[in-house]
Amino acid sequence: MYSIGHLFMGGDVRINSSGRSLFASSSIEEMLIEGLNGQVDTAFLLGSDVRFAIIRDSTLHCEVRDGGNAASSQKTKSTAKRQNSLSFHNVSMNVLVPDMLAHFAELTFFNSSIRNVQRCQRPSVNYLRNDLILKFVNTTVEAVESYAFSNISAHILNLTSCVIGKMNRFAAAGALLDRIHIINTDVQTIEEQLLAEARIKSFEVIGGRVGHIFPQAFMGAHVDEMMIASSHINVLDKYAFMGSRIHSLRISKTNVNNVRHRPFEHSQVRTSMQP
Repeated sequence: MYSIGHLFMGGDVRINSSGRSLFASSSIEEMLIEGLNGQVDTAFLLGSDVRFAIIRDSTLHCEVRDGGNAASSQKTKSTAKRQNSLSFHNVSMNVLVPDMLAHFAELTFFNSSIRNVQRCQRPSVNYLRNDLILKFVNTTVEAVESYAFSNISAHILNLTSCVIGKMNRFAAAGALLDRIHIINTDVQTIEEQLLAEARIKSFEVIGGRVGHIFPQAFMGAHVDEMMIASSHINVLDKYAFMGSRIHSLRISKTNVNNVRHRPFEHSQVRTSMQP
């Protein structure tokens, strides 16, 4: 166990197989890592109490082991509001694991790439804090797996100038989100019941480009206010909003190439369409 004020790892760093207990139970005020390249167990970050961490100019292959034990410790830590943060700048990584969302109060990805957001292995456990701020800027995410953000409780989810590939069904099932902001971002597909039983106060899409919104994509979603502006949707499929409850939906300056059979059928949506 260590108490470290400032930790810097620089130069040509390669961690082919990181020790899971390297900083176990340690307290680190600031951590800066540059040029990290190799295979890293997620416990390298999650096993210690880090207040501010920045990883940049790195390529990571993350591995997860003993997920159940990690979840138990993170559930305990997440009961109190925290102000720690982790930022990735110019980082390429194979997965984003859900435990990172429980461990840090703010996560930022800038000019980075993520192969996929991993499926949460404990979708029935609501251990994620409602003070979480999650930001993606100029970042590519190839796929968001089913239940990746299951039961997430967050203040802000922001995607700006990003490219998102496949958003799988139930990816954010049961989520509680204060605000979602999607700005100048491309999304390839939004699959069925993406937001099943999710509750969202504000959902804004500005300058978005969506390839295909599947049938029942918003089924089960509860949204107070939803706005789509200056956006482009290639395919809005039949019954896309079936089973959803949206108190206020405003669509303006948005083009939809292909609107299939009754996308708002069997929904409770108050719409306001503007040219």
